[in-house]
Amino acid sequence: MSGIARFVWSHPICRKGRLRAFARVAYWQVRSRLQEDVVVPWIGGQRLVVRRGMTGATGNIYAGLHEFADMAFVLHFLRPDDLFFDIGANVGSYTVLASGVCKARTWAFEPDPVTAAHLGRNIALNALQNCVTVHQIALGATEADIPFTIGQDTVNKVAKTEDPNVRMVHQVPLDALAHENVPSMIKMDVEGYEPEVIKGAARMLRDGRLKVIQSETVWNELANQEGATGGGVSKIFAIPSYQSAAGVPLHPETNFAGRGVPDVAGDADPVTGYVVRVDGKNTVIGGTSAVAPLWAGLIALLNQQIGHAVGFVNPVLYQFGSTAFRDIIAGNNGHYAAGNRWDACTGLGSPNGTALLKAIQGQAAQSVTG
Repeated sequence: MSGIARFVWSHPICRKGRLRAFARVAYWQVRSRLQEDVVVPWIGGQRLVVRRGMTGATGNIYAGLHEFADMAFVLHFLRPDDLFFDIGANVGSYTVLASGVCKARTWAFEPDPVTAAHLGRNIALNALQNCVTVHQIALGATEADIPFTIGQDTVNKVAKTEDPNVRMVHQVPLDALAHENVPSMIKMDVEGYEPEVIKGAARMLRDGRLKVIQSETVWNELANQEGATGGGVSKIFAIPSYQSAAGVPLHPETNFAGRGVPDVAGDADPVTGYVVRVDGKNTVIGGTSAVAPLWAGLIALLNQQIGHAVGFVNPVLYQFGSTAFRDIIAGNNGHYAAGNRWDACTGLGSPNGTALLKAIQGQAAQSVTG
């Protein structure tokens, strides 16, 4: 329950109505114990069939939009008749938003048969059969049968053959399946398997009709000898006070309580980085060379908006946590794995500039009134 409480307390939609949000939590905890499947009203006149343990769907009950920034972007970007690919659709929250609210056409990809059945129920409940195509299949670099975990709700993922509780599912490259069908937007949530999906979509990624890919994972191309993101725990510098509650692990060799790096993240992959213009030509740059000036520019804009320098910002950032960052929970850098809250691959996560500004402004207001 403590995790639910933190989620509700920090969620942007709940900020001005936390008591009502906690009342929804209490109501759901009781009702879900009395009834296995519950039909709940949702945004834009849509409905969801939810049962206890559906983490993402129950987040929609508590807060309206479980993944606020990502879901809000879908609602603002998609237009009627746009083609949307929901890769890792789970029970269909994004599919219902895209086709039910935005009136876009959706291809929903969900390899787990049990989860795909729940997805189908939400599509039928909202009468979206004519605008949603379900593909009960995995996507990857090659066509093959691959092991897939069972019974892990939103974190079911591609596994190793020797792992317990797996089933075999069929995998195909996205290019081979989609042919000439190119979406305007792809949402991808496949628990660290994103690089394999991207490898199977090379042709689609070059097509100008694709405008947005909504996915973030730790950059790791060690298998291709192309490097990976850094990060770790110092065995020399002690952990600072502002990281004391961040969950930084001890150094794995010395058990020293060291400084954890990084604090924050940005696009590390030089293939999917930022478009910049150098000597009259456009090129793409990722990694520290791009993210450092990105953060410098963001801090400059924050200074401009609040009317003074934010100063040493690290302690402030750790107070905000998920309120102002997209938490990267998929992937690893070869030594450490990404996870909830701070981790040694992506720190607190990638910034949500608007949310960060509001958080800093809110803190300043509290300082004045307090």
